[in-house]
Amino acid sequence: GKGLTSRIFARSNLSLENIRKQIEGRTVFREKVSTSVEIPFSGETKRLLQFAAEEADRLLHNYIGTEHLLLGILRVERSLAASILMEKGMRLNSVREHIVALLNEKTTVARVKETPLLAEFSRDQGWLQGGFISAEIAGEGNMNHTLRIVTDVDSIVLKQSVPYVAKYPDIAAPINRDRVEAAFYQALVGTPMATVMPTFLGHVPEYHLTAFEDLGPASDCTDAYSGAAISPDIPQLMSWLRDLHQLDITTEAFTNRDMRILNHAHIFEIPFEDHGSNDLTLRAKELGDLYLSDGPTLLHGDFYPGSWLRTTQGVRVIDPEFAFAGAAEFDLGVFAAHLAFAGVDDAAIRDALGHYHPTNSFDLRLALGFAGVEVLRRLWGIATLPLPENRGDQDLVWIDWATAHVLDV
Repeated sequence: GKGLTSRIFARSNLSLENIRKQIEGRTVFREKVSTSVEIPFSGETKRLLQFAAEEADRLLHNYIGTEHLLLGILRVERSLAASILMEKGMRLNSVREHIVALLNEKTTVARVKETPLLAEFSRDQGWLQGGFISAEIAGEGNMNHTLRIVTDVDSIVLKQSVPYVAKYPDIAAPINRDRVEAAFYQALVGTPMATVMPTFLGHVPEYHLTAFEDLGPASDCTDAYSGAAISPDIPQLMSWLRDLHQLDITTEAFTNRDMRILNHAHIFEIPFEDHGSNDLTLRAKELGDLYLSDGPTLLHGDFYPGSWLRTTQGVRVIDPEFAFAGAAEFDLGVFAAHLAFAGVDDAAIRDALGHYHPTNSFDLRLALGFAGVEVLRRLWGIATLPLPENRGDQDLVWIDWATAHVLDV
């Protein structure tokens, strides 16, 4: 068949029919039960169904399909079916990855096929004026799907949230993050900060879709890790962050609890499960608790070179879907950590943070503690950076620097 489960078996080079025959050949059949009464499921079957429901929830699906039942079977490891599947090389994590990849592939194909319709939809929204010419993926998005639509008179970039991390599709993510990003742009309307971001054109929440001006030829600033100059941009970036942190906010959109919980796990917990001392893990946990605490300051939430674009008009800040109201030191710490990855020494990092003064005061030790956690999670966690391959013992230097700052909090 062409169903999702059939395609998973095909990817694993397994015959669904052969597996079925093997299971039937090793099954002891009992007396049939009338379908007019409630079927007395075994404890094993009940666990399988519970696991299938959990897998559907994990993928943010509002149904239970055969793909979820397959995952449920693999989680009941001592069952006959699971034993046969694992004998054939099928593994729980790989099947999860196959499911998300196949769903992502389906979404991408549908999006490309429907691009002219998206252009028409965008014209109806007032985002575009011209006739459709072409469309292309707009950059390598980590969290979301992005699409550039070009017409004969203008162009825009569309950004759509999906219920997983686009770069790591096996990781579920809150699909409503588009609402936070839209609220962020709307909060900045009429402020100097808005001029350092792409113009926000609109938001259609039922489609989790946001629209922005096309900034033209641009690239993010992650080339700073390989030696590209970042120092000339530090004053402007710090000025933008300082002004953001002074903004009065009234909307509750910036609690952003679900995104914070996702980020918290990948910053403060998972990277330390197999690395670092007990003291380091404890300090990371304390910083994580502070990260989850609500605060008075609107943060960008992911203020690093991947969120800074070099354009023909200068550096622009993008991707505030992690924005939340919290402690200013978190944004400052993330900024400092990536200066370290860009080869800036400790003294110069402290000097760079000085551009945040004198309007705002902050706890330098706390900011550097957050910086330390950010460095360690980028080296030990899943969200790695495009660092130079031939960096010798530099990782150890970064780890020592980061560890010292985390333990100093």
